[in-house]
Amino acid sequence: MITLPVIIGLKDWADQIVLDLSTYGVLPQLDDETKWQEWAASLCAIASITSKNPPDALSFSDWREWASRFAQIMN
Repeated sequence: MITLPVIIGLKDWADQIVLDLSTYGVLPQLDDETKWQEWAASLCAIASITSKNPPDALSFSDWREWASRFAQIMN
């Protein structure tokens, strides 16, 4: 079960997601919070994650909204 984006900041959540999804291999780290959509897109481009049809981060302006939907499909 992956961490929900509740009462946690973006960087901390992204770091936790990398840990939560470590079974998918080496995942990209979020280095710049202003580029969360690009980070999310690179995460979703991983074949085993893409197959779950994750939400397109570029369609969201709020990272928490995207992260909530991402968590739903990954759990």
